[in-house]
Amino acid sequence: MLLISGVIQHANDSQQAFSSSSDPSLQNALPALERLYAAWKKASKKSRYASFVPALEAGMQKLDQYYNRSAQSDAHIMAMGKFTILA
Repeated sequence: MLLISGVIQHANDSQQAFSSSSDPSLQNALPALERLYAAWKKASKKSRYASFVPALEAGMQKLDQYYNRSAQSDAHIMAMGKFTILA
């Protein structure tokens, strides 16, 4: 259980990046997905996670889908500007 908890922690950290009680959080979405993908890719190459590779690869494939869908919308680009108002 301890072995998988490290992999799950990366997902939990990414989910928390999408949450905020007081500030907009969309600007955190793409960086969170990138960090999670990188962490799972790194874990999938380690022998101690060998039995989890199919699940990690499936998760990375799903992350790719979400990441690529963001290219179809400008919402994340606008969120990166954090509500800059032109006067």
